[in-house]
Amino acid sequence: PGARVTTAMRGDCPCSWFLPAADNATDSTDDEDRDNYHCGVCAAAHSDAFSIETATFTADRPFHPQKFTATVLSGLQHRNMLATLMNAPSAEWPQTSAFSGVIRAKGLVWLASHHDQSWMLSQAGEHVEVKPFAPWGAAGAGTQKQELVFIGCGVKDADTLDAVLRSCLLTDSEMDLYREQWAL
Repeated sequence: PGARVTTAMRGDCPCSWFLPAADNATDSTDDEDRDNYHCGVCAAAHSDAFSIETATFTADRPFHPQKFTATVLSGLQHRNMLATLMNAPSAEWPQTSAFSGVIRAKGLVWLASHHDQSWMLSQAGEHVEVKPFAPWGAAGAGTQKQELVFIGCGVKDADTLDAVLRSCLLTDSEMDLYREQWAL
């Protein structure tokens, strides 16, 4: 009863649909104007009001596909952030993994099993999707690299997140095998 049902493409919707208005999110009192403010526009206001933080990850070697699946995908997928957000203040949120507090993750992924293909990671809440994006070198994909951003409430330990992600990259010996396999 009273729930708003709407369609959003790739999470493109006004912040006011799911976050209470931050005092300084907009000077307008008009609800229609307020609905035009997206997280990118009112990020500073919501960052202060809701402790929204980001962590970025870049690397110049591929992820080991099994390590990536077992660690990153399962770590992101098994979060129940909505329940966490609604039931406990941020100081009490369970910090069970490096991905605790992550609400959204997105970016380009380089998998060792797919040398020529970039992959797009898109995660929102419990929904995690990794799908082919573009061949490396094509418009939008650029050169082979990891380029991810993690957005959430309580994403404070960027060093731990970085260490977990780096543990999923190919080791030096695996990198040698990768170069042999792909004749690099």
